[in-house]
Amino acid sequence: MHQDQIDRLRDVAGRCLGLIIGGLMLSTLVIGSALGEGPAGNKKPHPVSFSNAKTPEQVDAIGSRILRDVAAEPATADAITAEVLHELYEQADSHFDAGEYNHCINLNQIVAQGDPHNVETYANNAWLLWSTDRAQEGIATLKRGIEANPDTYYMYDEMGDFYWLYLKNPKAAVPYYEKAVQFKCPWFTWHNLAHCYEQLGEWKQAEAAWEHAAQYPDDPIASIHLKRVKEKLLQQHSGG
Repeated sequence: MHQDQIDRLRDVAGRCLGLIIGGLMLSTLVIGSALGEGPAGNKKPHPVSFSNAKTPEQVDAIGSRILRDVAAEPATADAITAEVLHELYEQADSHFDAGEYNHCINLNQIVAQGDPHNVETYANNAWLLWSTDRAQEGIATLKRGIEANPDTYYMYDEMGDFYWLYLKNPKAAVPYYEKAVQFKCPWFTWHNLAHCYEQLGEWKQAEAAWEHAAQYPDDPIASIHLKRVKEKLLQQHSGG
């Protein structure tokens, strides 16, 4: 692709991004107005000035130009989408750094809709939702990630983590870890499964999980845990 095409692509992507960000800001203002007073002890912020805001006609004109651009060069449509989604992902990261978690969640949701195979967006949003006392929404987010990415360990592993590490529910985590290890996965997935088995008192299953983990040449501690579990099973067998 020539430099002038790259520059034009970035221009179109920037206009798309501007429309999306503007829509998110408007939605936030409408929601804030509907809510009235914020959390106890907080006053409503001063109204924002829109002296430089574009008219609806101007916004429609920008949208029409974008559609014409894509129609004229359909081969660039995917590239435009990818550029916009990348910029949105960067914007979400900036909002996270600023502590604006709802903005971050909303932007990640758009990225996931535009690129359903970006597994990190589901994982990030699930963590943010759990962190803001919205655990059930986090579970729903991870389930959407699993539906969109059923043939990789990643989303099953994330759901296992969500139940075990965040919700302290190893029983609910086990089926997801068991599904994750059916695919190529890192050794720590086997670790998490083994720990869940141990917490549930399923020591034979834990032994098998540690044996799998010990087969990874870069796993530094699986063999230590395997030895510990074997000793536990020996004690149980001998009645100790």
